[in-house]
Amino acid sequence: MIAYLDGLQITDLPGRSGTTVAELLDEVRRRVQKAGRLLLGIRVDGDDVLADQLENVLPRAAAEYRRLDFVSAEPRALAIDILNQAREAFSITRRVRESIADRITAGQTADAMADLAQCFSIWSQTNDAVAKTATLLGIELESIEASGRAAGEWISEITTRLRDLKKTLESGDLVLLADILRFELTETLEAWDDVMAALTRRIEGLASVAA
Repeated sequence: MIAYLDGLQITDLPGRSGTTVAELLDEVRRRVQKAGRLLLGIRVDGDDVLADQLENVLPRAAAEYRRLDFVSAEPRALAIDILNQAREAFSITRRVRESIADRITAGQTADAMADLAQCFSIWSQTNDAVAKTATLLGIELESIEASGRAAGEWISEITTRLRDLKKTLESGDLVLLADILRFELTETLEAWDDVMAALTRRIEGLASVAA
């Protein structure tokens, strides 16, 4: 068995006959944390080990595999990458929002609802991305200003807006739903993008200080 961390062979892993993948994982995690990085995942013989596979893989002897690859990342770089991906997906919802409203008004409900469901999914993932990256780096959202207000205030308003939008959808009031999508979400979505941009700048600032 040969072990690698971020593509570089690990030549000094302590081991014995019967050492399990879990034991090697713990040792690599300690090294990664000591270096100020996060352990993201593991591959065995070229295949990613998914969450539901860990229970089967970790207790097995490491020698059963030809190659173990451990993947880590620097927290700030990881957070910026997460936010960039979130903003890219989020930009799609901003572009299609009015199209969804137009299709609802035109009676093309099924098609519009499919896209709206995708928007809800992206908005939920975006909210998670902001919360998790801030938590990861110990950043208080109240300390970040976006569009003239604290980011935390915008997050609360965004949550309320989406809750109201979902209630309107569930009520079946398609006229009101189209109006909310077309008019009332404009400022909220713009502010949401500003929150992600401001958080990214704060994290980039942390990276500069650390450097």
